Amino acid sequence: MTLSKPFTYASPYGLPQIPLGLRYTQIMSTINFVLQLAGPVSPSFAPAYPVQICRMDDTGLQVVVQVLDGNGNPVDLRSASTKVIKFLLPGEETFDVNASLYTNGMDGKLYATTTTTAPPLDQTGIWYVQARVASGAQNSLSTSWGQFKVMSNIDNS
Repeated sequence: MTLSKPFTYASPYGLPQIPLGLRYTQIMSTINFVLQLAGPVSPSFAPAYPVQICRMDDTGLQVVVQVLDGNGNPVDLRSASTKVIKFLLPGEETFDVNASLYTNGMDGKLYATTTTTAPPLDQTGIWYVQARVASGAQNSLSTSWGQFKVMSNIDNS
């Protein structure tokens, strides 16, 4: 769904107003993760997107995972033969979703889009994601876990 004009503004008293909805922008955005493969981790390494929240039964939501090597550099995924984003639901059920390259693959970004079946965002609580990639003769490699929260809507609270 897109909007054709700004729909509301917000600002603390006395400061310039900030538009909360701009022309031709999606109401639903992506959930972004930066997840590292095994290797040395800098003590100051922190997720670029610490808080990820979406709503129950959201579909068409892009879950984007950037895969980093052990040194924190993006992994070139152009030659990856296997690209999967794994989801762990609050009830311990798992879903594997075949992922696509978000751009050209050099930036290490993969994405999967939520649907009503894979994964159905039908449980509230903390969900986890993990990317698994493989290319050629290389063994399958998995990233660290990222987490996001699925919250209820007014009609299913």
